[in-house]
Amino acid sequence: MKKRIRLFFMMLGLVLVATACTSAVAPSAGIGQAERRPENIRVGFSTAADMGDIASLIALELLAERGYKVEPVFYSGAELSVAALAKGDVQFGNGSTRTHWTAIAKSAEIVTIMEQAANAWSIVSTPETVACADLQGKRLAITSMGSLNGALLNAYIRINCPGTAPNIVLIANSESRAAALMTGAIDAAPLETSDLMRIERLAPGRFRRLVDFATSLPRLKTTGIYVNRAFATQHAEVVKEYLEAVLTVHRRIRNEPALVEAAVVKYLGMEKAEAAELAQFYMDANIWDANGGIDRESIAYSIDFFTKMDSIPPGLTEANVADLAYLNQVLDKIGRR
Repeated sequence: MKKRIRLFFMMLGLVLVATACTSAVAPSAGIGQAERRPENIRVGFSTAADMGDIASLIALELLAERGYKVEPVFYSGAELSVAALAKGDVQFGNGSTRTHWTAIAKSAEIVTIMEQAANAWSIVSTPETVACADLQGKRLAITSMGSLNGALLNAYIRINCPGTAPNIVLIANSESRAAALMTGAIDAAPLETSDLMRIERLAPGRFRRLVDFATSLPRLKTTGIYVNRAFATQHAEVVKEYLEAVLTVHRRIRNEPALVEAAVVKYLGMEKAEAAELAQFYMDANIWDANGGIDRESIAYSIDFFTKMDSIPPGLTEANVADLAYLNQVLDKIGRR
């Protein structure tokens, strides 16, 4: 009997020693592992690269210099980009607030963490279209019914000429819509400022700016940078490093216009002279805000606007769609300007 008791306590001692060693070598899940740096960061863009993406693309280069493996992923539409972010196929996303917030209303686990670029959209038309109501029956191209430019068009019509029904054509990106205008394939389209400037240069006097949304809706937040919520929870420090890289670029741009020019040539394939003109315009217009571009008030205003335009489901709040804690912590570190 005594032999059995001694054997029992010997076995118990071995188990306790093994447990202690295991605890010392392998920390519990969530301690140490939560902030383990991911091997690769994938960043989604809703269409082919355009002018509004330039600062984000430069930021990816900066992150690569800091040791991250980064991969931009370009989708053929905003809905596909949002779906990839919600699934975790990409960790960060860029693009339309309206599209991402609609997905959040449908329980997509994504959240806005800063503005991507200020509103730089206009509706551009042929000269005979001089007022909103003149769009009746005209061939008008947008990215998709769920896109930001589609929402802006809908808002413009509802406010200025309710009931007007253009003939909607789907053309994926602003550059392609500008080309369609130039060839006469369409009569009007929402364009980014970069594409408007290009067609004005190539065909002066052939087109008119029907509405400039930057002027008519200056408080509206139209684009954002987003993160997958699960990724953010597990990698809060990576989220802050990502935002710091983007804000660093936003601030460098003000003093280094050549940085934007080189990126426009690289990513958009423009000639240097055109790239320089665009870079100067975007810097003068403060398209890329040095402090992240959003706060609770501007988000609330934008939610209210899109809700009233039936562009997002009712009931969303600032807390639903955004988490500004990451941005504020980064700004506390690097200072506000």
